[in-house]
Amino acid sequence: MDILLLNTTEYVGKLVDGWKIDEVAENPLSYVFYLERDGSTKVFFIRKTVILGSSLNLNTNVYELRYKDYEDSKLLTLSEVLDVTHVVNEMKILIAKYIKFDK
Repeated sequence: MDILLLNTTEYVGKLVDGWKIDEVAENPLSYVFYLERDGSTKVFFIRKTVILGSSLNLNTNVYELRYKDYEDSKLLTLSEVLDVTHVVNEMKILIAKYIKFDK
């Protein structure tokens, strides 16, 4: 089951630890989030295709939120992916995890 984010414009303008979500693009495999600050860009993807929970010994199916800059990711349930605030908070966690490498 592929995920469908109906209103990606809800993300545009949101702040993620001082980074502004400038654009959300869609390609056949994922949604791409471009975060901008001071001329720099961070890129996140939400993979559209579900990952079967059973293949990962999980009780529920999940989707991947990937932080391109450091090739790290978080697994999110369908309800989490559809919650803009939750997605933004997960982006914050990933950015904070690698903040020491950005200096």
